[in-house]
Amino acid sequence: MELNQAVEDIHHVVTNIKNISNQTSLLALNANIEASRAGRSGRGFAVVAEEVGKLALESEQAANQITETISSMAQNIQSSTVQSKKSTDLITEGTHVLDELATTYAQFLEAFQTVQARSLTIHRFVTAVKEQSAAVSNELHSIQQSSEDATANSTMIAATIEQQTATMDAITFASKELATIVEDLEKLFTQFKLTS
Repeated sequence: MELNQAVEDIHHVVTNIKNISNQTSLLALNANIEASRAGRSGRGFAVVAEEVGKLALESEQAANQITETISSMAQNIQSSTVQSKKSTDLITEGTHVLDELATTYAQFLEAFQTVQARSLTIHRFVTAVKEQSAAVSNELHSIQQSSEDATANSTMIAATIEQQTATMDAITFASKELATIVEDLEKLFTQFKLTS
């Protein structure tokens, strides 16, 4: 939730930057119009207005780049959330399977112990009969007792949560570009005030 909120906050900031860029572009356009009306004396002002317009365009481009990066991050976050839920469901299902296997194994062990006890009794009985009659003993020894061994195959479930790393380098780079643009704007506005 915190990461999603951060993405929303960045979207809000980028929207504000775009609005400021649009307003700056309008101001630069109006300044160019006024400079053309002023004629020769307004040339310096026209140069400043043109540079302001360029910086406004660069600001808008940087804001668009940040928007694309944030959108990609949001998609990656959503994909990771879906994969995380799927992995959690698989783990839960695997836990249930393991519980069932444990129950089956306990039942098998109990049955095996019962069979083992009965086999011991039968063995004693067969030994007694063998002592009484060789023919009966040979008959009994021809009977083979087989027991099935249940093998519990446990499936290992690997939960893979692919965390999409936010491309913060791109945002940092774009933020530095914006900072440079703002600094250039301040210099131009200072120059504009001085020329005024």
